[in-house]
Amino acid sequence: MIENVEIHNFRALRNVKVSLTRLTVLIGPNNSGKTSFLRALDFLGNSKLSKVKAAQPFKFGLADFWRRDVSNEISMHIGGRVLKKLTKDASQYTTELDGFDFSPVAFFRLPFDVRMTSVGFTDTEDATKLELGTGGENVASMVDYMLRRARSRFDAMEAEARQLIPGLQSLSISTPTPDKRRLDLVMEDGWEMSADSASSGVRLLLFFLTLAHRPDPPRTILIEEPENGIHPTRLESVMKMLIRLAETPNGPQVILSTHSPYLLDCLSIERHKVLVFSRDPEGGCTAHEVDAQKLKPFLTEFMLGEVWMNQGEDELVQEPHE
Repeated sequence: MIENVEIHNFRALRNVKVSLTRLTVLIGPNNSGKTSFLRALDFLGNSKLSKVKAAQPFKFGLADFWRRDVSNEISMHIGGRVLKKLTKDASQYTTELDGFDFSPVAFFRLPFDVRMTSVGFTDTEDATKLELGTGGENVASMVDYMLRRARSRFDAMEAEARQLIPGLQSLSISTPTPDKRRLDLVMEDGWEMSADSASSGVRLLLFFLTLAHRPDPPRTILIEEPENGIHPTRLESVMKMLIRLAETPNGPQVILSTHSPYLLDCLSIERHKVLVFSRDPEGGCTAHEVDAQKLKPFLTEFMLGEVWMNQGEDELVQEPHE
């Protein structure tokens, strides 16, 4: 698990130094650095580790530097992965490992029209060769894999889907062409429909069900605004899946951003962490941990999301902004 994150001069993240838990939620106004924080974790987690004698350098673009100035050296220390600048070129860096490796990392930014048809997946015992795409791709292939190679997981996913999708009797996989897999929904009275014809909210639920039940998940899961397209009463179900996933022994760490107070209502401030992102007077983005002790009197009468909406971000943090 990533316990500590330190990022300097990456995009608008001027100075960020925070700790994480199994499930961490990022909140804050638009353009306060939440996406850049997730991007930094995704970038460093998926960059190739350099060899001792044969480093594999990579270049950051100008927009990746604080105020587009390459003299503002980018620094990242996330988990056991460390960013190292090369001396020959100010924009060239490598990644080295010094401790726990939090890769592989999966970063999800889900559209409203997650597709329920995907390319077929070669029959193999190694589910890590198939990944769900950033936009939710490959749901059908992953469900097909579970149906053939991890039946208990498929059965558990199907049972949970019946509880969440009105009228659903079972899930089915079709092969419209030899190289395609399509997820179908068998509804009451045996009526069958392509999941691609279901509402966007149902398709998003099917994605989260697949993510929660898939075998061999990545070590680190990053999700940007999982509430998008999800009915508020179903968001609690989605969060229960993600919390269960994060708290499974040897399961993945889950880090997500949100603008939804309903999502915060699903958290336990004792077990989970909330980070508040904001901009300083110079435009640099930073993050502060929510002060659990300060909020304790409020939480005897209100939910965490209600406190956020009524008090605002500044009143949630450990220290006032300077």
